[in-house]
Amino acid sequence: MIAAAMSSFFTGRGSTRTVMVVDSSAAALNILLDYAWIFGHWGFSAWGIEGTAWATVVAHWFKVLCYGLLLMHPAYRTKYQLITGRRYDAALMHRLWRYGAPNGLQMLVKVSAFTLFIFLIGRLGPDAMVATTLAFNVNMFVFAPLMLGMGIAVSTIVGQQLGRNRPGLAPRGQP
Repeated sequence: MIAAAMSSFFTGRGSTRTVMVVDSSAAALNILLDYAWIFGHWGFSAWGIEGTAWATVVAHWFKVLCYGLLLMHPAYRTKYQLITGRRYDAALMHRLWRYGAPNGLQMLVKVSAFTLFIFLIGRLGPDAMVATTLAFNVNMFVFAPLMLGMGIAVSTIVGQQLGRNRPGLAPRGQP
């Protein structure tokens, strides 16, 4: 979540190439570490599934480090006051809670319902669980990139229009 929040800075500015390079580099690192730590290549011990977990953790922290270094560049640090502008703002926190809490509650209900559904399918036996997992994986492979990509693109354009104080253009999604 830390890396996602940090990448939002660049996405909001329209610098999606930066996000693509950092995220792709982290994914490549994850693949290399998976290969090394799962199967024990390049002098590493074979850790199996534990190696997968550690590779993912290292790749995520690599992303955080990359975004952190980029954010500390003097151009960003000075222009956006990333260090000096840090202070508690009660009015801003109130707005964040006011608009963020319903979205968080929606996500909590959605994830809870999905988890309950998976538990119910799991009680039907291993064949039902395998079929459900296969169906979810195919759907995620086909639909998730489109849904996530469109969602990020639309929210970026709307956020940019709101940031430019042109709320009339936000619903139309004009860049």
